[in-house]
Amino acid sequence: MKNISISLILIFLLCSCNRPPRDVRMILNAAGDNRPELEKVIDHYKASGDKDKLKASYFLIGNMDNKFTIDCEEVRKYDPIFAIFDSLQKINMRTSNISPYIRAKWDSLVKANGTPSFQNAKIIPDYLIIKADYLIENIDFSFKLREESKWGKKLSFEQFCESILAYRFRHEPLENWRSEFYEKYKSLIESVNADSIIQLGREIQKNLFSILSFNRVFLSYPFDIPLDKMKTHRYGACPHNAIFTGMVMRSVGLPIAIDYTPLWANSNSNHKWNALFLENGNIIPFNGDNKIFGYVQFKKIAKIYRETFANQNNEMPENNQDVPLALLDNYRIDVTQEYTKTYNIRIPLKYSFTSKKKYAILCTFNNRDWVSQDWGKIEKEQACFKNMGSGVVYLAMYYDGGSIYPASNPFILREEGNIDLVVPLKGKTQDMLLLRKFHNINKPYFDDMINGYFQGANKADFSDSVKLFTVTAIPEKIETAEINNPLKFRYVRYKSPPSKKGNVAELEFYGGRKSSDTLLLHGNVIGFPEKPPTIGTSYRNAFDDNLETYFGGVAKGISWAGIDLGVSKRITKIRYCPRSDTNFILVGDTYELCYWENGEWVSMGEQVAKDQFLVYKNVPAGALYILHNLTRGKEERIFTYEEGKQVFW
Repeated sequence: MKNISISLILIFLLCSCNRPPRDVRMILNAAGDNRPELEKVIDHYKASGDKDKLKASYFLIGNMDNKFTIDCEEVRKYDPIFAIFDSLQKINMRTSNISPYIRAKWDSLVKANGTPSFQNAKIIPDYLIIKADYLIENIDFSFKLREESKWGKKLSFEQFCESILAYRFRHEPLENWRSEFYEKYKSLIESVNADSIIQLGREIQKNLFSILSFNRVFLSYPFDIPLDKMKTHRYGACPHNAIFTGMVMRSVGLPIAIDYTPLWANSNSNHKWNALFLENGNIIPFNGDNKIFGYVQFKKIAKIYRETFANQNNEMPENNQDVPLALLDNYRIDVTQEYTKTYNIRIPLKYSFTSKKKYAILCTFNNRDWVSQDWGKIEKEQACFKNMGSGVVYLAMYYDGGSIYPASNPFILREEGNIDLVVPLKGKTQDMLLLRKFHNINKPYFDDMINGYFQGANKADFSDSVKLFTVTAIPEKIETAEINNPLKFRYVRYKSPPSKKGNVAELEFYGGRKSSDTLLLHGNVIGFPEKPPTIGTSYRNAFDDNLETYFGGVAKGISWAGIDLGVSKRITKIRYCPRSDTNFILVGDTYELCYWENGEWVSMGEQVAKDQFLVYKNVPAGALYILHNLTRGKEERIFTYEEGKQVFW
């Protein structure tokens, strides 16, 4: 009897060892009619005796629970935008990332079909449609790459599975991208004969930059772009280009992932990019559509995550009603510490809630509202948050029923790790000189005007030109140059500096027949070069009385914009404005300054700007502030006021 029991136990153990893991069995049960395809993969590698490939099949199948394709009429309604890009490619017509021509085409699609949305899209889970041959080819090819490369065997099995083996990144349609890209780049791989990941990565990046471009219209396209479309039109937003880049890199055996921030800490935007894993464990972040390998334009960081193929079983709150759903994701890992200084922090909660809360959320400002970045437990009337980016203004809040409520005072998490509350100082006020409502993100364009110059001439080719004024100081708003020249000119223009392009928003020439005249002069707009509508930054924009548009030259040192006055006139004054965000103070607009106190914004009153600055008197000192433009615009940033200047956060 005892021997029989031992035999039964041994049989049970042998059967258990031969059974797929629990997560794989769950997918098999959910696969329905497609179950034989998944079992075929498992049986194939069991029969081969290759334990690593069997483990790889378990990894892919066991993590299919959130893998799906979106393919339905809701998606296809917007396909004409790809045809537009294809038609421009065929005639070698350049386009810019802010092309008004492309924007108009997209807007017409949205008008006809509504705003594209996931809500009406059909989701097709991988486990219902994926074929055994697709998975087997993917696994075999990935192991082939691992064996061929000089670094593949040095990767741990887990790293290999996540950064090379995984057959998809997000919800793009299933396509045989791996072998296709390998064949395309095979000759390049052989010519490079790379000894390191970074060496091959750099060469592949050179090629990617030549074929990939960013276009803002795809920020409004929420679906992943099929590979066959990306190969022909070659434009996308950062998520689309990151997927394409990731496919190319994995197809040649380079370990790569997609990193992202849900929201920059000092902006209302997010971003995705690629992270290439090096032999020493470090990463190189980069964008495939950027000329510089290893470069990503970072803003202030609260959180950065790495997308994963495998379920990470991340810690989740006991009551999900206290935390926004967007913060609960099992298919990512927190890698903020790889990009900036981070700290675990405990924040005293100044305000209680109507019901007892176990959790709080930590928010940053997104130009209009406080938006959640992370969640944490409440312990002894303090909220605890892990791995938070420094150099950021935060506010702890409660989440309830889809709304958020202040839980703490605003505070700055300094680079050194100390926490400074930002609260009005009792009994202290200050006068404030305000120059902007938003931080200066366009400074590179301002710099483009340095050493640019204005000329007057009486010949249309400017062969008799006289220099009237040279820009020597960085223009940060609408600037004025007084001109003291007795000559009269029929033609006047602004010419870009030798090493820069145009980037001018507005130009105005004043004068008349006498040296004392200060009339705004008009004439026929002239300039160079002529730019197609797909670019949309014509020299005519410099005279359209619209600060939102601009002239962006395409060639350094030769771009110019001007006017033919018809007859010769004296020039007594020139006003000019660089390509700008128009977030400086605009004369005639109505503004309102507010400061944060006791969980809300308190108004210091409205003002109509009479100059390119505002003065507010007797404002509570030490607070967090925001300046609203009630006339126009949407970009507004919180700021502190330090040593007589605005410091934006």
